[in-house]
Amino acid sequence: MIRNRRDVIGAALATVVAVAGLGLAAAPSARAAGTAPRTAGDFTATGVRIHSDSFSGSPGLGEGNRGDGLTFYRATEGEYVADCGNDQWALITDNRTHVHGWVSVCFIHVNG
Repeated sequence: MIRNRRDVIGAALATVVAVAGLGLAAAPSARAAGTAPRTAGDFTATGVRIHSDSFSGSPGLGEGNRGDGLTFYRATEGEYVADCGNDQWALITDNRTHVHGWVSVCFIHVNG
C-alpha cells in the first residue's frame, strides 16, 4: 500500500513538473506574439510628447519630431484629447531616439 501511494505521488509530481515546464516554454512566444505586429510611420508635428501611459498626465519619456520615423505596435483607448476629438493612443518607438511609449494618435501617421 505504501509503495502504491509513493508511485501515485511520484506520478502526480511528474505531471506538475511537466505542465509547469510547458508553461515556461510557451511564455516567451506569447510575449513575442504580443509585440510582433509592427508598422512604420512618422510624427506629424515637432515636440510630440511620448508618455509612459495613455494619458497626458503620465510621465514624459521624450519627444518625437517629424522625420524621426516611428514603429507602431498597437492602439488603445486612453484619455480623451479634445484637440484630436478622440481617445485613441498608440504604443510606439521613436526610430531616431529609441524612446518607447504612448502618444495620441492625432500626432502620428502610420503607413498602411
